[in-house]
Amino acid sequence: MAKIGIIPMAAKPYHAGHDGLVRMAAGENDQVLLFVSTGDRDDVSGEAMAKIWQEQIEPSLPGNVKVTYGGSPVGNAFVVLGKANETGSQDEYVIYSDPDDASRFDDKSLQKYAANLKVTRRPIERTSTVNISGTQMREFLKTGDKKSFLKYLPKGIDGNVVWDTLLSMKPKPKAPTAKKVTKKPVKAEALLRGYVRGVLGR
Repeated sequence: MAKIGIIPMAAKPYHAGHDGLVRMAAGENDQVLLFVSTGDRDDVSGEAMAKIWQEQIEPSLPGNVKVTYGGSPVGNAFVVLGKANETGSQDEYVIYSDPDDASRFDDKSLQKYAANLKVTRRPIERTSTVNISGTQMREFLKTGDKKSFLKYLPKGIDGNVVWDTLLSMKPKPKAPTAKKVTKKPVKAEALLRGYVRGVLGR
């Protein structure tokens, strides 16, 4: 029987607070399954972050952490729990998240996907690791505050490479969507024409 930590995160970008959470989970579990989104977020490209994850972050992580990319991190966590539930797993699962995100693993959902598993929710306050948010990190990036950005990156990764990668691989602008033109009903147009003809005596 193993103790398995589950961490779903967007991590746009991955910062020291995320890293503290991952390392905490790695120390408390036999294995950690880390699910990461590869979608864009504001000025942070998912493609750039995938490159940073593979080249910078993954090599710095504890050996018992396995990273899975793409899709919905929360959805992928439920897929793992569902499969373990179906196979009658005796492993213990611990879900780590920000207290606000813990609601995504509500009792009803866990009952549906993991009724036969031993599952514990472990909400971690930001202040218990490093008090920084993705929103603040994106603001540093947007305003060119490299000093603050580098200050809150995890140790063991090359902050200059992360900064340069994010700036050089910004999300591509979305193409404007065509405005839908609503045509007037044909019936009303035909009635108007008939009325005009009647008035003009034609």
